[in-house]
Amino acid sequence: MTDDLQYNNDNDITNHSGNRPFEEVLQSSLGRRQVLKGGMGLAAASFVAAPSLASAGHRLWPGQRPLIDFTPVALADGNGPMPAISADYQYDVLIPWGEPLEPGGPAFSWPPNAADQARQIGIGHDGMAFFPIDHKECESFNDKFKRHHRGRRGNQHGMLAINHEFGGNSHVLGKSSPESLEDVRVSQHAHGVSIVEIMNKRGRWQQVKSKNARRIHVNTPVTF
Repeated sequence: MTDDLQYNNDNDITNHSGNRPFEEVLQSSLGRRQVLKGGMGLAAASFVAAPSLASAGHRLWPGQRPLIDFTPVALADGNGPMPAISADYQYDVLIPWGEPLEPGGPAFSWPPNAADQARQIGIGHDGMAFFPIDHKECESFNDKFKRHHRGRRGNQHGMLAINHEFGGNSHVLGKSSPESLEDVRVSQHAHGVSIVEIMNKRGRWQQVKSKNARRIHVNTPVTF
């Protein structure tokens, strides 16, 4: 499948039943929502104004907490190739596409080959789930495991599962469509799931060597 076919299907009709399309339902409900427009507008204005009111010394309602404040970022500054965030904050890049799954693994080169990509972080980071490692919950593991994780808080150390999807052929392969079995394998290995162990070290999250780190893709052997 070429990239042109991949990205031009958003407007196709998928509801072939006799039911009303969602767009018609939405349009008919907009009229009723006009009644609430004034109240919603007031609520939105209150939400936006909350930081400025709090910073101006206005009293908050009992139990109300002020919203976080930060220097705004101009819309034009957010159109570059790198993320643009407030100067009050900083970010670090953690396990990008092509990062070796384990220290000493194959370094990223573009376009990748299938064997290396199977041992590297996949493309298109999407859904994620963090599983804390808490030594208090390791009673069923051996003593060596418990000693290794003793004293580390769960929210500072754990396993991160990442779903990889929707990497375009032009991005992964440098061409509009696969031309060989190797190309197909590269794309297959670039997608799927990555499991990595991460730890917060002195305020920065880092990948650490782990026997539990692995890639799961369409060619991963599975036993049922």
